Amino acid sequence: MQLLLEQIRELGSQRPEAPAITFVDDHGEITESMSRADLVTDMGTVADFLRQRCDLVPGDRAVLVYPPGLDFVRSLIGCIAAGVLPVAVYPPDPLTPHTSMKHLQRVAADCGARAVLTNQAYADARQFGSAEAAKAGHQVDWPTQIAWHITPSDRPRDDAGFAPPRVSDWNPGPEVPAFLQYTSGSTSAPKGIIVTHANLAHQMDFLHRNLRYSVDSRAVLWLPV
Repeated sequence: MQLLLEQIRELGSQRPEAPAITFVDDHGEITESMSRADLVTDMGTVADFLRQRCDLVPGDRAVLVYPPGLDFVRSLIGCIAAGVLPVAVYPPDPLTPHTSMKHLQRVAADCGARAVLTNQAYADARQFGSAEAAKAGHQVDWPTQIAWHITPSDRPRDDAGFAPPRVSDWNPGPEVPAFLQYTSGSTSAPKGIIVTHANLAHQMDFLHRNLRYSVDSRAVLWLPV
């Protein structure tokens, strides 16, 4: 059974310049894209950031608060590569945070998160929205007892302008948790489940055997963050 991190590293060595993930807009135009080699490099960069700058260790939980895009992908895969359990939530509207904060608060408390991860754009919008809400007399209860971190988007480059490859050395076993997934909480309190590396490997094997997915396949997907 080949696990997720092994497959990502293998993809990075097979046609490294081939696209790995692409985001498109409502008209089908490409807005963001990363190659297979970029995916491996960014995975290692974020994993290093979580260990060295955020003081996170394997088994810690981190809540991911991102708008859809590659920054979310980098954070998700970087957490898994560092052994940190990512917990993805739909980001509260930063301009009206007082109306959509409860789910984030409940999930962060229930999973025992040690960090909240986001990108620069959302952090800026969050700061602006909080100031506007305060002017309007609304109380905004962002989870401030947990450290917020802005994950890196730019790849470090050497003097020649090249991004040196970074490969995480975390090699979890099949039964090690990969991430936590929560229900929406629309009808009751959010409930979380553990997804292990074995669960992911089984799903990837299912796609390969039943849908004939291969390293050259392309799929158009819609996935809520």
